Amino acid sequence: MSDYAQLVRTFYEFYVAGDSVAAMDMLSTDVVWRAPDCLPYGGVYHGREGVATYAVTAAGHYDFVTIDIDEAVEAGPERAIVIGKFGGRTKNTQTDFKVPFCQIWTFRDGQGSALEYWNDSGAVLRALGMTHAAAA
Repeated sequence: MSDYAQLVRTFYEFYVAGDSVAAMDMLSTDVVWRAPDCLPYGGVYHGREGVATYAVTAAGHYDFVTIDIDEAVEAGPERAIVIGKFGGRTKNTQTDFKVPFCQIWTFRDGQGSALEYWNDSGAVLRALGMTHAAAA
């Protein structure tokens, strides 16, 4: 049995360190990644290529990003729930921000096969200098 909470922590260690190859290797080839629709990079992304597109598109809005995991727990068979804070500095407004998030990860054969997350999207949009309507 895998420690799914630790897999998520390891994924973000690679991600924050800029080791996208190691992070992507932790995802299944058919991973489904869901980001809040109201964000300018929101939506559903399919496969490792989709996650790479998500990451590049999201990064285009930030000078830097931080991810702090407050808690990661296994939540049944092949699932983990992660609570933390997402932060950084926006390129457009040069605003520093840090907002809470919650993620549900699903695993298959020890790899992340699905992720859906929620955050304080209103605070992110304000930091980006966007209103909810402007992001749509």
